[in-house]
Amino acid sequence: MQRKQFVLLSVLCSSTFSFSFSACAKKKTNEDYSGSGRPPSSQTGVEPAPGQSDSGGKPATPDNGETAPGPTKEPIKLTYPAPDPELGEALGKDEVAIATEISSVIESQLADLYKGGQRYFRDAHPRAHGCFHADFVVDPAIPAEFAHGVFAKDSKYKAIIRFSNASHDGTVPDITPDARGMAIKLLDVPGKKLLESEADAKTQDFIFLSHHVFPISDPSKYTAFIKHFTQPGLANQLGTVQALGIKGAAIAAAMTSKSISSSIEIEYFSMVPYQLGVGADKSAVRYSIKPCLSNGKSTIPKGTKEPYYLRTRLNQHFEKSDACMEFWMQKRTNDSMSVEDSTNDWKSPWSKVATLTMKKEEQDNPATPDPANPINLACDKLSFNPWHALPEHKPLGVMNRIRKVVYDHISKLRHDKNKEVKKEP
Repeated sequence: MQRKQFVLLSVLCSSTFSFSFSACAKKKTNEDYSGSGRPPSSQTGVEPAPGQSDSGGKPATPDNGETAPGPTKEPIKLTYPAPDPELGEALGKDEVAIATEISSVIESQLADLYKGGQRYFRDAHPRAHGCFHADFVVDPAIPAEFAHGVFAKDSKYKAIIRFSNASHDGTVPDITPDARGMAIKLLDVPGKKLLESEADAKTQDFIFLSHHVFPISDPSKYTAFIKHFTQPGLANQLGTVQALGIKGAAIAAAMTSKSISSSIEIEYFSMVPYQLGVGADKSAVRYSIKPCLSNGKSTIPKGTKEPYYLRTRLNQHFEKSDACMEFWMQKRTNDSMSVEDSTNDWKSPWSKVATLTMKKEEQDNPATPDPANPINLACDKLSFNPWHALPEHKPLGVMNRIRKVVYDHISKLRHDKNKEVKKEP
């Protein structure tokens, strides 16, 4: 394969929506880990919402009509999200079946990657630069149209922030061009949450990536992508790119083509939309995170041999200074701003709604990501899921609907294999 083709296919393996490009991990498994290709040991049970069926005409539940067992001893009982047409949502063809299929594929891949009692890491974003303590404070001047849920005026929460590389390969040095992730978990948030298996959790999660749009929004294109990517030969390599299309391939290349100087000096985006508010006041929004000017600007250490320099940069910063990140929000103002298509930007103004402050004296990040360190272990045990959310912040769009099934299933699998209790802070 020509180098340009190889790079293009490689960058597709670094998505924060790991399920969409999960075939990348399987390809590595087959080549580098002699994977058996055996079928998954369990399936995810997905129940349709009342009155909902898969638009492809297939049942939204397993063939026996019952909730299938998940990776844990107790059955997983999740209701597949019902689209909200008032906010521009529409269920895609075979969408529910695809969500179940993706969970099974990733489970099989992880089984091939982690054998003989090895620790199960995330299927994407396994390389963390650390988990950091923060204070989330809603902006005193927040516009009333944005002041819903955790963004209600005068709201304050403690938070945990996890910075990461997006690649599924946690051994890749930080200098390697890649997408970067930022995940936020607000603590002590009252109210029932949307994820049925953790409805009583006191957390609210937000997930971001260092690019403003996502390469793919159509589940059927995902099916074509995985069909070609898992097979050898030039025709299948070209088929992989064709599944994304020229636009999607260009987005994927841009998303993962950059090295960065520091995790607290770049901007992050939700890429996909979320509901804001409930009832007559509800709307659709996207989020972004911008670094505060006080964080400073450093240079990329080109040629560095230090594999964990992004972790080192953060630790060096907090030895001397606090850091902060600004939370911004953008509202959907007309029907041309698609809720289902995350490959396009929205053309509407951004408003600052909150600030996250990381105080230097509250940070205790280890020098390396060694999972034997109890601080790193605690960070790795955390699960970030956009469905850890109040109804005022319901995730919207096909990618978020699929995430509900996949993220919950893989998190439970990971904790089960590691013999750890899956529990929100």
